[in-house]
Amino acid sequence: MSLHVDRLHQIPAALTETKRRRDAFVALDSDTPASDVVRAFDRIGLPLVEVLHSAGVMPSVHPDADVRQLAETRQQEAATFATEMSLDREVFERLSKLELPADADAATRRRLEHALRDFRRSGVDRDEATRDRVRALQDRMVELGQTFDRAIAQSSKSIVFEGGHAVLSGLPADFLASHPEGEDGSVTITTDPPDALPIMMYADDVDVRKRLYMESMTRAYPENFDTLRSLLSCRRELAQLLGYDSWADYVTEDKMSKSGGRVAEFIDQVSDLSSVRGTQEYADLLEEKRKTDPTADSVELYEWVHLVERIRKQRFEFDSQEARAYFPYDATLKGLLELTSELYGVTFQVVQDADTWHADVVTYDLLEKGEVIGRFHLDMFPRKDKYKHAMMVDFVVGLDGEFLPEGGLVCNFSKPKDGDPALMLHTQVTTLFHEFGHLMHFLMARRHEYLAFGGISCEWDFVEVPSQLYEEWAWDPAVLARFAKKPGTDQAIPADLVQRMRAAEEYGKGLRMGIQMTYATQSLDLHRLDPATIDFDAITRQIREQRTPFREVEGTHQAAQFGHLNGYSAIYYTYAWSDVIARDLWREFESDVMNADKFGGYKDKVLAAGGSQDAADMVESFLGRPFSFDAYEAWLSR
Repeated sequence: MSLHVDRLHQIPAALTETKRRRDAFVALDSDTPASDVVRAFDRIGLPLVEVLHSAGVMPSVHPDADVRQLAETRQQEAATFATEMSLDREVFERLSKLELPADADAATRRRLEHALRDFRRSGVDRDEATRDRVRALQDRMVELGQTFDRAIAQSSKSIVFEGGHAVLSGLPADFLASHPEGEDGSVTITTDPPDALPIMMYADDVDVRKRLYMESMTRAYPENFDTLRSLLSCRRELAQLLGYDSWADYVTEDKMSKSGGRVAEFIDQVSDLSSVRGTQEYADLLEEKRKTDPTADSVELYEWVHLVERIRKQRFEFDSQEARAYFPYDATLKGLLELTSELYGVTFQVVQDADTWHADVVTYDLLEKGEVIGRFHLDMFPRKDKYKHAMMVDFVVGLDGEFLPEGGLVCNFSKPKDGDPALMLHTQVTTLFHEFGHLMHFLMARRHEYLAFGGISCEWDFVEVPSQLYEEWAWDPAVLARFAKKPGTDQAIPADLVQRMRAAEEYGKGLRMGIQMTYATQSLDLHRLDPATIDFDAITRQIREQRTPFREVEGTHQAAQFGHLNGYSAIYYTYAWSDVIARDLWREFESDVMNADKFGGYKDKVLAAGGSQDAADMVESFLGRPFSFDAYEAWLSR
């Protein structure tokens, strides 16, 4: 039995001990110092710290269906307990009567304030019938979210192209080599990212791209429409029970944005900025398409990535396959670790024979001045029933003097094999940097007195800032020259190629932001409308045409496989909100990207702070001023 499976079996005992701690908390003597009461409350969940989060990760990564099911069951048990705690009147009343002394530190005051806020947001002060309904809704939402995610994870499709390599004209030679023709001359392609991305970028045959797109955009349909409608209904009912107009208003109240209305304004602001550029780019794509289809009057969603790639070749003399030759997976990962080591003042050490959930997983210890300060696992290659995209996961939240943080990355890059170094597109390189930015944020926020402030515990619309900021190092010519080399040579990626690559990347950002605002609007609006009357395909079409020049492709059902509708619910906007802050922060680094002192200030004042301060205050402490929209506007306008 692996460590992570063993952790699943330990959860019931940990829940029992946690309940005992809850009972001990409410029995504390009335003369217990107020600060000690706050600390005791924060420590109620201590027995769960080392075991609980495995239940959240294993359904996405473990190859054994029985283990995935066990993990989901443990998630449900833990969620039920969390709901009970959030509605526990005795615990709430013990906290609400506290009067902290004048000399109580800021962390203790914040911990108490947030605890009371969260209790009230959960409905603890409502009548018994309301609290009972809240419990039922919370339990049901966990089950529905798991069902939604499971359907997507298990929805990978295989497509057989009978024409073999001949119909895959335009694909790189190593892609074709890794997808050999069968005895009947056919080739099998999957909808998983390592296949889908190069097909959509490079396949010359539009019918190949359309077929893959149609298969991908009908995954988890129709079952997830029913699941999604039920999930939205539960969220709406819960929000209204608690006194909010909509789930969108409820879920944004404790974010930087504060309300669904403010989010809608932000989305409109970004859309207005990007629309002029996006309209011109769409006209460019249509003109490019007419070179091979003179009667064309529109560009389809399964065409635009390929057409952008063609224009980049012509306009910027940039071919993403040319850059790809410099990014073999192993060397790219090694370069990222060395860069991170220098900027953060840490080192990485592979843990030999680590106990993991799959043979592909590699485990590292993180060291600072020779001392182990954390651990993480890299699960980087696709397989059946695994999560299909890229994410950072956490196993153990760091707590000063108690626990070292333990996190991980779950990705789907091509796996190196003999004769195939698994060359990466630069967009995959930036994905790797992005997720590693999340991971280092999590690992740095480890020295807090309170559990609630450890790890990535800031407001959710700040969560993407460290990850999006770290992507910028993957664009710097000097940084890339350290590790981006053709396999078997010392030939580093030329600076002029990086500059052309960056110029090419800038092209299409108007359309990209329009598509991002499509998802942000969809995420928000689905949580503001009555789920009983929502036509998922119709609202997707409406929003697509509102935010972009594109039309939704007939016969697709995008909402069924939009996984963020579970985990992010109404707040997909947070990617763009975080990008605003990240671009403001980048101004501090862009002229000297390897300035370790400057980066150290950012690490200490922003990353290490965890949730101990409001995100806006953390940023201001580093910048010496409030964050501004100016850098983002300048980027989007140039």
